[in-house]
Amino acid sequence: MSVSVELSAELDPAARAAIGPRRSGGIYRNGYLNLEYRVEAVLIGESARTEISFSDFALVERDLTGSQVGRRRVHCTAWNDRRDEVVAPPPVENQDSGLLEP
Repeated sequence: MSVSVELSAELDPAARAAIGPRRSGGIYRNGYLNLEYRVEAVLIGESARTEISFSDFALVERDLTGSQVGRRRVHCTAWNDRRDEVVAPPPVENQDSGLLEP
């Protein structure tokens, strides 16, 4: 089932802040790694813990630039407003439903 960040009662404020503006289908720049990536999924709850046992959320991303274009990454790194940026928001149909929960 897909839900928006605002509608997810399961997600605490710290996890929401860590996910930041990232939504499925959006393209973002990682300022630390200096690369662009597309978010394939934002997992929460049990779906996230299947990927990362200690986290309430997990991001599934595909690198679009950098030394390993096409690499799939799954992580729970927090969004950093000082170094990360939105390159292209997700398509309109994905903007309100970018999180997946069990």
